[in-house]
Amino acid sequence: SGNFQKISTEILKGKRREDESLDLELAKMQAEKLHKAGPGRWGTDEDIFIDIFVLSSRAQIQAIKDEYEKLYSHSVQKAIEKETSGNFEKMLVALLHEPHHYLARRLNKAFKGFGTDEEAVKRILAGQNKDEVLKIAECYFSSYGKTLGQVVHSELSGDFRRVVSK
Repeated sequence: SGNFQKISTEILKGKRREDESLDLELAKMQAEKLHKAGPGRWGTDEDIFIDIFVLSSRAQIQAIKDEYEKLYSHSVQKAIEKETSGNFEKMLVALLHEPHHYLARRLNKAFKGFGTDEEAVKRILAGQNKDEVLKIAECYFSSYGKTLGQVVHSELSGDFRRVVSK
């Protein structure tokens, strides 16, 4: 979609604040702006979502999430899921989370339900070095109370399980 291309292009420009500074007053204004751009209006102004989430630091995004929930009694993620769809929605949701937590969440989704989405597991784990996989595994354990090794052992089999378990 056009919004997915737009957000991808904006991310690739590398303008995100990488420091950990945050401005709580700005976070409140950004939360209000997000609400007015989505649930608080007819239609959705996707550009507001793109501008805020692509440019804000991780610390600022966390502050925005906290302020949004205080103001509107539901998460900004719920608002995104209601107001957007497809790859654009997935991208916005990914920007809400620290990368290792997001990947742990995606792995959990791949393991849930009838059968395992092995393609998702491959995409998530194949592009990571050992240190990154260990960080994802730590996040998985802290979020779901099981080690990633336990889940891999119960959900995968054969050569794929052996490769992923190394």
